[in-house]
Amino acid sequence: MFIRLGRVFESQAARIARERRERGYDGGVQKVFPKIETGRTTRTTPASSIDWSLIYFVGAAITGTVTFVGSWIYCIATYGYLFGVGLGWLPSIIVANLAGFLWPIIVLAFVVGALVFSQSA
Repeated sequence: MFIRLGRVFESQAARIARERRERGYDGGVQKVFPKIETGRTTRTTPASSIDWSLIYFVGAAITGTVTFVGSWIYCIATYGYLFGVGLGWLPSIIVANLAGFLWPIIVLAFVVGALVFSQSA
């Protein structure tokens, strides 16, 4: 019943396409291509390969979240409860997006800073 009711509202182009699919008409084009053997073996990646895009995304999410919360708290402390909570989220989102995008540079700066200050102490 629902199929027939749906066909009442279908457009003419959709009706023609549905009828062609039901008849199995493919426009006269053969869609099966022969497999060409080249004699080469395909190279597969090992199972232990690292997905760097996932690592970048996780690092961006962690850095962005920490930066957002920290900058929002800073806005609340600086501009008071009304403006800090009410409007502080907007600059916090902008800063968090920038920090999330550039998180490898931020982590590298923290590591280098920790190494430099640990050697001087």
